[in-house]
Amino acid sequence: MKTLLSIDWDYFVPEHHELDMSHCESQFFINVMWMMRPEALKAMTLDVRKGFWDTIREKLRVVSNEIRVSESHMMAYWMVQDVDAVIMFDTHHDMWPISNGVHCADWLKLAKIQNPDLEIHWVKPTHTLHSLTDMELNKKTKHKVFEITTEDFKETCWGDYEITTVHACRSGAWTPPWFDKKFQSFIRSSGLELKIEDSEAQQGLDGYKLRWSKADFEQMKKQIKQFEETKRNWMEKEANVRAQRNAAIQ
Repeated sequence: MKTLLSIDWDYFVPEHHELDMSHCESQFFINVMWMMRPEALKAMTLDVRKGFWDTIREKLRVVSNEIRVSESHMMAYWMVQDVDAVIMFDTHHDMWPISNGVHCADWLKLAKIQNPDLEIHWVKPTHTLHSLTDMELNKKTKHKVFEITTEDFKETCWGDYEITTVHACRSGAWTPPWFDKKFQSFIRSSGLELKIEDSEAQQGLDGYKLRWSKADFEQMKKQIKQFEETKRNWMEKEANVRAQRNAAIQ
């Protein structure tokens, strides 16, 4: 069975909903907004287990010799046209209600509607709070759609699945620039030939290229220092107000 293996980088980045201000893929959210999130630098973590690609090769028959890399997961919509099944590692199921054509949130649902026989295996990380049970999928879009855990993937026999296309996306609106070098390392560790997907649909964004320069990181350090100083001053002020209030009561 010809299969697309699609990996979203956010699969390895545990969600912090209090920091999640991104629900749109644009230059602003992918690049600029992260500069306004100094608290995210310490709060967000990366959980890429060693041996991921070894597990992939152990469980799946990979016949493709290249890995197609994009910024947005929506690029997989055009890749899925030539396969019978999709195995997707992703924090999100990408089957949200359809609106305004193909985008990162609905590409898989659109593909399923157009090809009801498309078999979908969504491998979800332990940190995700999303589930397909939250979606109002009709009988046709539920057909051959499976929501599984990482452990389920490891325990399943995938003998009939031939990986003819390998795809990875950075999803930079949900993954920070300070993980970009790790993303590049992850791609290289696949041992596959790199092919960068570029299109107007992605606003010309290169999902493999580093988003920030050294100067950008220096600016972020200044932001963090200012943020921590402001937070410390605010906490001291609050403590003084409480002390004065308690003194007045006594």
